[in-house]
Amino acid sequence: MRGRVPLEKGADRLLRELLDGLVDSYSPLLEAFDDEMEKIEQRLPGVPGERLLREIFATRRRLLDLRRLLIPQRDLLGHLVVREYRWISTEERTYFRDIYDHLVRFTEAVDRIHELLDTAVEIYLGQAAYGTNRVMKILAVIATMGLPLTVTTGFFGMNFRHLPGLGRPEAIGLLIGALVVIEVALVVVFRRKGWL
Repeated sequence: MRGRVPLEKGADRLLRELLDGLVDSYSPLLEAFDDEMEKIEQRLPGVPGERLLREIFATRRRLLDLRRLLIPQRDLLGHLVVREYRWISTEERTYFRDIYDHLVRFTEAVDRIHELLDTAVEIYLGQAAYGTNRVMKILAVIATMGLPLTVTTGFFGMNFRHLPGLGRPEAIGLLIGALVVIEVALVVVFRRKGWL
């Protein structure tokens, strides 16, 4: 409250002063949420981490708690503004409407910040999925490059008498040369596709 309100001015004036002080106390909270949101937005372009996600959810939870406080107060003040009560003077009703407008703006600000936090979660999850996809792509390239080596060495490592080139000393050199050519060709193909 800005000062003492004498009871001679009426209960409606006292109620208005109390409600005005209460609603004004929400303003610093909303500014703090705006600041937190800015910090979160600045950290989003970096590498996502669990700590950031925990901070987003903690901020979101506190914001929802504030919303649970604001909505019933807004609705109650809406009734005081719309309906005529004999104990609220016409002059005070105008002030109640002003307080109601403040509460409406505050709830809209809370909803806006809540939407930004939801978007931040989506960005975070998108970045995490992108990182996972990059790792999976690299692992797929490594597996693909190892496949010709595995198949060829597995084929020629079998214990059969009649395998092509088994008795020739130059066969091992040709086999190694062929494997090197296959691997180099795979590297060239993967680089052209932008996978390496």
